[in-house]
Amino acid sequence: MSAKSKWSIIIGSLLLAVSLSLIISSLVMAHNVKNVTYDTLLKIERILPERSGGAKDSYSSMQMPSLEINGRNVVAVLRIPELDVTLPVASSFDKKAGSSYPQRVSGSVYDGSLVVTGADLKGQLDCLKRLDLGNKLTVTDMTGAEFTYEVTEIERHKSTSDIGADEITDLTLFVKDSSSQKYVVVSCIQIP
Repeated sequence: MSAKSKWSIIIGSLLLAVSLSLIISSLVMAHNVKNVTYDTLLKIERILPERSGGAKDSYSSMQMPSLEINGRNVVAVLRIPELDVTLPVASSFDKKAGSSYPQRVSGSVYDGSLVVTGADLKGQLDCLKRLDLGNKLTVTDMTGAEFTYEVTEIERHKSTSDIGADEITDLTLFVKDSSSQKYVVVSCIQIP
């Protein structure tokens, strides 16, 4: 066997080992995200008051209250019934904690300007790629007020700077699609 062939086999083996370690790391991260999310949701359900209908007008002068759960302030619970998805929403954006669960970038359910982002990981906002126009979502704040939304637009952008202010609706969700490297932007309006 020539030296060139030996080096090709060594390099191929190294690339295979790196690929396998990346796959295993991704699976472990997805498992950890699922566990953190599940634990956080359990704790929220234990202390969250009974659900009530939320209307922007009733709360317009309030700040969204948060609860500290597992060392993070949680401001809401996002539910997408059609996809059987329930996720906590952190009160503020923290790039270091981005893979735990979705995070509020800005705004509030009370004034119709909530913007939420997260990671394109299984068990987190990877679900945005499966949404359809007309799907219903709910956001429950930490007082138990539940706000219902309908998906009105789904777009893809090359960067977050391409997302215009006119696209920020009552509820805007976005995630960077790890496959296409484009941002999936979901616009929703509040419905009664």
